[in-house]
Amino acid sequence: MQPPAQRFFKTVWFSRAANSAGITYGDLCKAAKQLMAGQGDDLGGNGWKKRLDRNTKRRLVLNKVGRRWIFVFLFAKSDMDNIGDIDLKKFKRLAKDYGSKTSGDIDVLVDLRELLEICNG
Repeated sequence: MQPPAQRFFKTVWFSRAANSAGITYGDLCKAAKQLMAGQGDDLGGNGWKKRLDRNTKRRLVLNKVGRRWIFVFLFAKSDMDNIGDIDLKKFKRLAKDYGSKTSGDIDVLVDLRELLEICNG
């Protein structure tokens, strides 16, 4: 029996930021496949950083929330070198919150359009 597919989502805020930066669903699905292959920077506490857009944009992904990855934050390398300790703690708390949600809870967030599904892996 094959394990269930991994699912990839983005928050509404991330979606707006990605659209403004010209990042497409295709770009995100490609990055998702790279993340599944271990190509990303593990920040600990279920947070991952993945470079995008020829390394001028990056995003933070919450990982290990079941079989779900949730794109939550996007920043330009030119705006900040890295995520500060205070923000990283907040992202880790957010990862823990998403991790406590059931598949049904996630489906409700999708129905409410608080999370947008990108692709399955």
